[in-house]
Amino acid sequence: DTLSICLDQVDKDNIENVVSILLELLGGSIGLATRVGAAQFTIQLSVLKPQLLKPYVKKILLKLRRSVNSKSPSVRQAYAQCMGYMCKIATPRAIAEVLDHLLEVYHKNEEEGSRMIVGETLLQLIRVAPDRLQPLYTKLIPLVFFARSDSDSKIKKTFEDLWLECGASISLYVEGIIQNIITGLDSSSWPTKTQASRVLMSLSQSVESKQFATYFKQVMDEGLLKNIRGRIFQGKEELLEALSQCVKSDPVVGRQYATKILNLLSNECTKTKLVYRRQALISLADVSTTINDIYSSPPFFDMFDTIYPIVSPIASGTEATSSDTTDTTETTTAVSDTPTETTDEDRAEKKKLNTLRVGVRVSAYTAVGAAWPRVYTTQRTYAQQVIELLTSGASDMGNLWNARVAILKSLSQIIKCLGYNNANTTTTTTTTTTT
Repeated sequence: DTLSICLDQVDKDNIENVVSILLELLGGSIGLATRVGAAQFTIQLSVLKPQLLKPYVKKILLKLRRSVNSKSPSVRQAYAQCMGYMCKIATPRAIAEVLDHLLEVYHKNEEEGSRMIVGETLLQLIRVAPDRLQPLYTKLIPLVFFARSDSDSKIKKTFEDLWLECGASISLYVEGIIQNIITGLDSSSWPTKTQASRVLMSLSQSVESKQFATYFKQVMDEGLLKNIRGRIFQGKEELLEALSQCVKSDPVVGRQYATKILNLLSNECTKTKLVYRRQALISLADVSTTINDIYSSPPFFDMFDTIYPIVSPIASGTEATSSDTTDTTETTTAVSDTPTETTDEDRAEKKKLNTLRVGVRVSAYTAVGAAWPRVYTTQRTYAQQVIELLTSGASDMGNLWNARVAILKSLSQIIKCLGYNNANTTTTTTTTTTT
C-alpha cells in the first residue's frame, strides 16, 4: 500500500531522483526483500507511468543485467520479470543488447548457475514481452534449441518450457542452429562439444531429410570429421553417435563422403578406450548399413578390404589386450606380492569390465555383417574366412544371447547378399541366353 501511494507521487519533476534511488537499491542493497521490492516497484512504475520511465529504461536494463546473477531464486525471478517489463517499453536496440548479453553468458560460461539465470530471464522476457522479442527470433531460437540439450536436467527443463512459449518452427531457423552446433563442436570445452553433438542428433531427427541434406557437407567438414579425429575426451562417444545419425538423415550420401566417414570410423575402432571403441564399432555398423542401403543397386559400394582387417581381430579376441589396462574410465586392481582379499567392489568392477569387453566383441561381429558388400569379387575373397569367424564366434562366446543374436544377424546379412548376387547372376545369364 505504501509503495502504491508513492507511485502516485512520481511525476516528471522527481522521476530522475526516483530512478537514481531505484538503481542504487537494485544494484547495491544487501537485503533480499529490499531488492525484490525495488524490482516490483520498477515494474509497477513501468505499467502505470511508462512515458516517464522510458528515457531511463536503458540504464535500468544495464543495472538488472549486472545484478540478475543473484544466488537467491526469488531475486533472480524478480529481476528477470522486471527486465521483461522494461523490454516492453525499451527501444529495439536496447532489447537486442540484452539478448546479445544473455547469449554470450550462456555460450561462454560453463557454470550451471549462470546458464540457469539465462534460461529464467529469457522465460520471463518471452512471457512478459513476446511481441518485442519476436523480431529477434533468428538469434533467440537457435540458442533455445541448443540449450534444450543441456546436460543439467533443471536447465534443460527451463529451456524446454521456453521453447514451448516461443512456439517456433525449427525449419525456419536451421541455419542458425547449424552455426551454433559447429561453434559448439569447435569449443575447447568437452561438455560443450558433447552438447553440440546431442543438438545435432536432435536436429537431424526433427527436420525433413531433404532440408538437413543441404547442410550435410558443412556439418561434416566444419564440425564432426575434424573433431572426431585426435585425442579421446569424456563423452566423445556422443560425437560418433551424431555422425551415424547424420548419415541416416541424409538420403543420398556421396561416395566421397561415405569413404571419408568409414575410413575415420575404422580408425576410431583401433582406439584403446573400451567404451569409446564399442561406440565406434556400433557407429561403423550403422553407417555401413545405411551406405549399403543407399547403394543397393550397381555400382555397389565396397570398403570391406579396409574394414575387415581392423574389425576381425577385435571380434575374434585375438587382438592385443592393451586396451584392458589403458581405458581412462576403467580401473583394475593393482598386483602386489602380498595376497589381498577380493572385495565386493573389486568383483563388481571386474564384472563390469568383462561385460564391456564382451560388448566390444559383440559390436565387432555386428560390424562384420553390416559391412559385408554386394560386390561379387570381394565376396569370393572373404566368404570362407568370414563364415569361419562367425561360426567359431558362436561357439567361443558360449551362451551369451546378445553375442549369438549379433552373429546370427551377420550371417543372415551375408547369406542375403550372396543370394542377391546369385539372383543377379541368374537373371543376367537368362537374359543373355534368351538374346
